[in-house]
Amino acid sequence: MNRTPLLLLLNNAPLVLFAVVFAVFGSLSPKFLELQNLSNILLQSSAVAIVAIGMTMVIIAGGIDLSVGSLIALSAVIATRLIRDVAGADAAGG
Repeated sequence: MNRTPLLLLLNNAPLVLFAVVFAVFGSLSPKFLELQNLSNILLQSSAVAIVAIGMTMVIIAGGIDLSVGSLIALSAVIATRLIRDVAGADAAGG
């Protein structure tokens, strides 16, 4: 039995899983594959992607820093409180 296709599939498992999830959600909802929705997904995930790239560089350089998640949560809480207290609840959507 030739194991090359199986190894290729296993080596690219995250990409294959992403394609399967993308295909399933695309077939379940016609709006999922619209340009506006795809750009919204990219926009919402861009902050996490930037932090992930920075953390990858830190880990590659040999310094393990696990405080990034805490700092992101802290900055989200501070931003939310500022919006609520300074701009009012209407600006925060409440």
